[in-house]
Amino acid sequence: MGKDNLRHPRRLWLVIAALVMVSAMGCSGGPEDRDGARAATGGTSATATPTPGGSFGTPGGEALTGRALLEALRDGGYHVVFRHAATDHSTPDAGDVDLGDCGTQRNLSDAGRADAHAIGRAFRDLRIPVADVLTSPYCRTKETGRLAFGRVTATPELERLWPEDEPADRLAARRLEPLLRQAPASGRNNVLVVHGHYTRALDGIELAEGEAAVYRPGTGGPVRVARVLARAWTELA
Repeated sequence: MGKDNLRHPRRLWLVIAALVMVSAMGCSGGPEDRDGARAATGGTSATATPTPGGSFGTPGGEALTGRALLEALRDGGYHVVFRHAATDHSTPDAGDVDLGDCGTQRNLSDAGRADAHAIGRAFRDLRIPVADVLTSPYCRTKETGRLAFGRVTATPELERLWPEDEPADRLAARRLEPLLRQAPASGRNNVLVVHGHYTRALDGIELAEGEAAVYRPGTGGPVRVARVLARAWTELA
């Protein structure tokens, strides 16, 4: 710090402020992104942000697309988690939903039914083997599974999440993660049709209606390897 700076107090304070700023940047390790995770610096990409409720995430360099995804699914061993197909948002769920009465629920739109049919047709044409088809007890999830795959098993663990005594992300993890940790029947895949909150709470992703996330069971927990939009299955061939 030169004598000239010492003779001018304002200049001295500017120098001190600059030194403090440089020191703070050095300790921070880099800027933070909008989700609070450290942004990557240099030539490597940032790793996936840890998920709120479980051990889900997209592994670096292992994402499957196109023909590679199709061949993996043909070999079996994956969980394909769909958000229900498109719905008619002009008729929301009633405040006192009756799971046995579709009239109290938001149901599939005509476009959603067409998408569900198309998904099932694509699975058959692509020869993707399916074992269990588990759905939420809601009509829109059961109808999606039934139109696509011809059968469903309504599963209480997949019921839509309403506020309870524990945070929704923890509740989603407790309900869904055990199902995805189990290996499907040999040479086949399990299909689950759920509500949007499950993948959002567990995996930090927002699936569109009819979109699917594909998970592989692993020793450290299920790992997401792909996402497929409702009308993109035929592009895997």
